[in-house]
Order: sequence, then structure tokens, then C-alpha cells
Amino acid sequence: MNLVERINKDKRLKLLLFLILLVTVVLFMKIFYEYYVYSKNSELEETKVVLNNDESVEIINYSDVLKLDNGKLDSNNNKISLSAEYSNSANYNVYVKVNNNVSNLALNVIDNNGVSNRLDLSNKAGLYLVKSDCAINNSKDEWTFEVSGDTTNVDIDVMLMEEKIKISDYIIDNTNNNLYYLDSDNTYRYVGSNPNNYISINNELYRIIGVFNGKLKVIKSDYATSDMLGLDGAYFNTYQIGDTYYKGSIYDNVSTYYWNNESRVNNWEESNLNKINLNVNFKNYLGNSINIIDGDIMLMDVSDYYYSSYPEFWGVDNYLNGISTNYLYMGLDEWTMSKVDGTSNYVYFIFSDGAVNDNSNYGKVDNISAVRPVFYLNSECIFVSGNGSITEPFIVSI
Repeated sequence: MNLVERINKDKRLKLLLFLILLVTVVLFMKIFYEYYVYSKNSELEETKVVLNNDESVEIINYSDVLKLDNGKLDSNNNKISLSAEYSNSANYNVYVKVNNNVSNLALNVIDNNGVSNRLDLSNKAGLYLVKSDCAINNSKDEWTFEVSGDTTNVDIDVMLMEEKIKISDYIIDNTNNNLYYLDSDNTYRYVGSNPNNYISINNELYRIIGVFNGKLKVIKSDYATSDMLGLDGAYFNTYQIGDTYYKGSIYDNVSTYYWNNESRVNNWEESNLNKINLNVNFKNYLGNSINIIDGDIMLMDVSDYYYSSYPEFWGVDNYLNGISTNYLYMGLDEWTMSKVDGTSNYVYFIFSDGAVNDNSNYGKVDNISAVRPVFYLNSECIFVSGNGSITEPFIVSI
């Protein structure tokens, strides 16, 4: 074999080796791609949640739960299972978050023991606590979530979490255009004509003024009645509602009270409205199911009313320009507990038209007006359900 023939033979051998290597690489990439696709599809069928001591529950691709890439569910993909694993023992909580309103939707949740809990989520959106304090001990808990009804464009997140969600954290973490942070006093305050800040307490509606150092400040959504505050103390009479401004619904039951008709000074500690009607009668009305911080029932500060309008109206002394965007404006004469500096017998007073007057005779403490109780809820209150609307108010576990 001459030199030319040997060179040609080496070239053919190198070409053959190159082709073999190329085929091998292609086959490897095909196998890897098919495994990747299989793995991605499997994630929609089972997502593991691992609990540990160092951090909150880690959820792998939980945002894909009950939702395909195209945002739709078909008959073969309306169920998902999650597992909670722990090497020793732990407690965890199960939440579902509905991201969009669907007219006909139900979620069936089946726990490790086969016990099912059906949630009617029709026309609902928001976060819901399915079960709390689930105990796991040297084992693995399996949860199954099955959607029924109109499963087109369903968008639901399912979460297994070590920590319970505090209502104050939930509100702050879901900040929207109606919740404003004031760095001057480190508060988060709701603003606007009708923000989603309703909360149900003892099956009655209140509104969340804001989050103050982790505590929820709430106010009765409508005025108090004598059934709540009593006929003693600072009680005067039933409110004679003749105004067209009133935005509430208890026309025949709103009651009026003196701020302080005894000593007639703007000292809240001396007020019978404070000592008897709010902090005896109304506390008895609430019962023991409410954990009130600092132990006191009060009235709103004038600053609460001031900051409940949109920021562009802050600084308007008479408040009238902002009442159309002020959810705390309810349309009747109403007391605040803020005394007027430099006076001994005047407090800030909200007129039925929304104006605030500090030194007219209406602001004198021996006058009468409607009342809305205000108090702080424990910062440890746990979020249970709701989106803060009047039809889906926040529900908390005290």
C-alpha cells in the first residue's frame, strides 16, 4: 500500500468515527429531551412539599398546580396530588388561593385518611385555609385536590405551609392601590371610596382602618345601636335620621351619645361613653371570642378619617373635597376621640356632610352624636378566608 492509499484510508476512518459520534450525540439529546418533557408533565401530577426546620415549606412549581400552560384544564387533568414529607414530626397548614372568579367551581380536597372537604368556590377569589395544624410524624401525607364545574381557565394555587398566615401579613403582602404605607408613623392604611377592607367579627361587618405595628385597627362598618352600647352611661336617644347623606342601612336603630356630659371636659378617661358604653356594654356585646389588644374600645382618631381619602386630598382642612373617596364617611354626625389642642371642652367632630369641625358648638363634648366603636385585633390573628369585599369579607381565627 503506497502513501496515497494509506492517507485516503485514514480519512475514511476518521469520517466514520465522526459519524458514529454525531449519531451518539443526537440519540443522547433525544433521550434527554423526552425525559425532560416527561418530568415536566409529571410535575403537574405530583408536586412534593418538603417541610424542614430552617425555612417555610418549599413548593416545587406550585403555581402550575391545577393550571396548564395554556390556562385550561381538560377532563384528564383536573386533579393534582401533593405530598408532605418530614423526617421526624411537624405541623403544617393547607391553603388554596383562587386567582380568578369562576361562576361554577368546586374544589374537593381529600386528605391522607381519605376524608374529603368540598369547597364551593363559585364566584369567589382569594385565599382560603382548608385545614390547619395537620400533624405529620415519621411519614408522608398525601393530599388530593380535584376540581369540578366550569374548569375552563381555572387558576388556583394549592399550598402546604409550615407557618400559618397572619391576617396583618396577608394584607401587607397583597398590597394594592387602596393600601398606602405612611413612613411618618409606620402604618399601612386603606384609602378610597370602597376598598376591600371588610372583616367579619361575630358575623357582623367591620372595616379595617389599617395595620399599626402589626395590629389590625378595625371600626364598625355602620353606627352602633343601643343594643350594642346600652341605654345607660352617655346614652341620649335614637338618632332622628332626616339627612339624605346617610350611607348605612339601620335607619331606625342608630343611637346618639354624649361625649362627656358629666364633667364636660375633653378628658377621655372621664367620659361615660368610654367607661360604660364602650368598655363595659360593648365589650359584653362582643363577648370573649374577640382578643382585643390593649383592652380598650375607642373611637376613631381624626387622623384615621383624614388618611382614609386618597393622598391628593390629604391636607385639605375641611375634608369636603375628599369625601367621595373616603370610605369612613358614613353620612351622619359622628364623634372622634381626638381633642382639640388648646381647648378643654372640644373634640374633632365629623358633620353629616363630611366636614370636620373642631371648635363649633357641635364639637363640644356635652353635645350628642352617633358612635362607631374602634379597637385593635391581636397581631396573631390567623387568616382563614375572604378577599375583603362586602360579600367575601376577611374571616380570621382569633
